[in-house]
Amino acid sequence: MRASFNTDNKNTLNENIIENEVYVDTINLPLIEVDTLNPLLTKNKHVADILKLIYEPLFDFDEKNKIEPKLADEWNERDELVWIVKLNREAMWHSYKEFSAEDVIFTYNAIENSEDCIYKENIKNIVSMEKIDDDAIQINLASKDQYLIYKLTFPIIPKYYFEGDLKNEIKNKNAVGTGPYKFESASEENPVMTLVANKNWWKQKDFKLSRIYLYKYATYGEAIKGFKSTEVDVISTTMSSWQKKFGAIGINDYMYSSTAFETIIPNTQNIVLSESSVRRMILTAVNAENIIEYVYNGNGKVSDCPIQPNSYLNKNPENKNYDIEKAKQLLINAGWENSTGKWQKVINGKKYVLSFDLLVNSDNEEKLNVADLIKENLKEVGIDVKIIKVKSAEFNKRILSGKFELALTTLNLDMDIDLIELLSYNNEKNYAKYNNDLLSKEILEINKDNIESKMKNIQEIYRNEAPYIGMYYKCNNLLTNKSVKGNINPTAWNIYHDITSWCK
Repeated sequence: MRASFNTDNKNTLNENIIENEVYVDTINLPLIEVDTLNPLLTKNKHVADILKLIYEPLFDFDEKNKIEPKLADEWNERDELVWIVKLNREAMWHSYKEFSAEDVIFTYNAIENSEDCIYKENIKNIVSMEKIDDDAIQINLASKDQYLIYKLTFPIIPKYYFEGDLKNEIKNKNAVGTGPYKFESASEENPVMTLVANKNWWKQKDFKLSRIYLYKYATYGEAIKGFKSTEVDVISTTMSSWQKKFGAIGINDYMYSSTAFETIIPNTQNIVLSESSVRRMILTAVNAENIIEYVYNGNGKVSDCPIQPNSYLNKNPENKNYDIEKAKQLLINAGWENSTGKWQKVINGKKYVLSFDLLVNSDNEEKLNVADLIKENLKEVGIDVKIIKVKSAEFNKRILSGKFELALTTLNLDMDIDLIELLSYNNEKNYAKYNNDLLSKEILEINKDNIESKMKNIQEIYRNEAPYIGMYYKCNNLLTNKSVKGNINPTAWNIYHDITSWCK
């Protein structure tokens, strides 16, 4: 258990009045299982979420998943392999030292030289970064990458502070960034850290939320107790039945899409599943809304396409496909017959009967429940499904080797452009082994100026072809005490989005 302590932090309440509204400009947040406060080294998502209040990347995502500059200002391609990024000259480190190109290059080198930094994937196509001057850098690529700015979303750290010893324990118990909040105090003995509004922040000078108290907890279970006792005002949870653990009285719930996209992967190398009509039939037969309600207690958002439902790039976020009669009609239109109680069709001189093996991870109870519901849905159409249960390691092995017909899985998609990897034929992440010349052409033609129109075209092809039988994004929840007010709009990328407007 966390040691008890006396602090007057909770009594340091600043009441403010704006337009006759009385509010308190402080809030208490949990800081759970702290490993390090270095944003390049932490493996803890709870810590990483907090550090986004302190550190900033070159580019970030807004509430609609639209890319926006942060520590970058302008960018352009000199040619296919060379990008120029001009930096935000309004930005300054919390220590009042100047932010410059040296810091960006230092951060890149730190990631490059780290053995296990979570951002190594972001820079794998970057050959080098060069300083043009204090206000600009040149990025040299190994191959053309029209999505580079989506990958320049790792936090930038100060060279002057970390140079010489990136893993210095003393330095990694503190944090110096350019973001909206900065450390006022931090010590090993005091289980409460204090963040204060950065009045020199380049983006904003007026803050409704002036001070954040970070209550340190050794475990998530202790943080739950802290939230239930109102020691902290906010907590995030991935529990689909969170009400059983937290209760519901006195709590506001803000549900948001996670990065977990649940889908059925069809092996399009299979002669039957190579037909888009069959894949679309399965999509139409599966009752995704019912699965969300029954298995995940309503914590999900229907989505057939692997683009976040709230994204500006998702042109049909409310797409709901379930229709058993339509599923049957799709088969009839494609030449399948059901005169004997089984759907049959002759393809290339050979008779095929529609039935499928559905591969599922036996280690995941929720997945097994979902598989049972899919089996029942397809039974309504007149199709038998055999559920093949295998352990995690075998499941992953069979997906990568293509030894499956249908596979129920969760794809963790950090960014909307992950859709491109799922559809690019030669990409190792194209688990469906899907290939479409028109789609490939659209993908190759994407650039920073036409991405919205091109992604619209890609989605139209995707929905006609159903290369993946998408069902839904699983949702997480940000829970707050009833006293917390403001524009509370958590996203998968930033659960504390627009926290500067929060108050009590």
